Amino acid sequence: MGPLHSIHPVRMSFFEKHIPNQAINIWDAGCGGGLIALSLAQNKNFTITALDQSADLIEQAKIKAAEQNLNNISFSSGEILDHKAKTPYDAIICSEVLEHVNELNQTLDHFDTQLKPGGILLITTINRTVMSFLGAIVGAEYILGLLPRGTHRYEKLIKPAQIITPYQKMGYTLIDMSGLSYNPLTKKASLCRQVDINYMLALKKAAQ
Repeated sequence: MGPLHSIHPVRMSFFEKHIPNQAINIWDAGCGGGLIALSLAQNKNFTITALDQSADLIEQAKIKAAEQNLNNISFSSGEILDHKAKTPYDAIICSEVLEHVNELNQTLDHFDTQLKPGGILLITTINRTVMSFLGAIVGAEYILGLLPRGTHRYEKLIKPAQIITPYQKMGYTLIDMSGLSYNPLTKKASLCRQVDINYMLALKKAAQ
């Protein structure tokens, strides 16, 4: 979890740039231990639905929310593709998750069904390049030990076009794309123009 905590402030600055500061419903799809959801819930305008397939992580997140008296988050465990909102969300966040799913295209389609017209979709993931293989797998997992070996599989990493092109065909607009750099020696993260390793996307669904 160390690297996630290090990049968290940068991720949140990107998310908050694109999420309107008003009463909206947000789905944190694949929330892990609730790092993003707990930060979002500090804004009482937001109603957060946080879901992860790990029941243990969800229980940990519930404890943290209770300790912080955050009652605008609803936590549940389950699969992303099984989740159906009562009403579509104003924003969906999927951070560091898509590179682990087996059904990428189905997941992208599912997000579309759960997002309101005019809604915002925010995604962070890892590109599939030589640089990401060397940095995110060889370096992070096998040399520096920042992540357990086998956390990422190269063939499941995702080129930006695999996300952007399908959504543009659905009528979405790419409103922002940024790289995220992480220095393992200083444990500092920052936004950057290079997207050959980590990248973040903000897409807006067409209004109807």
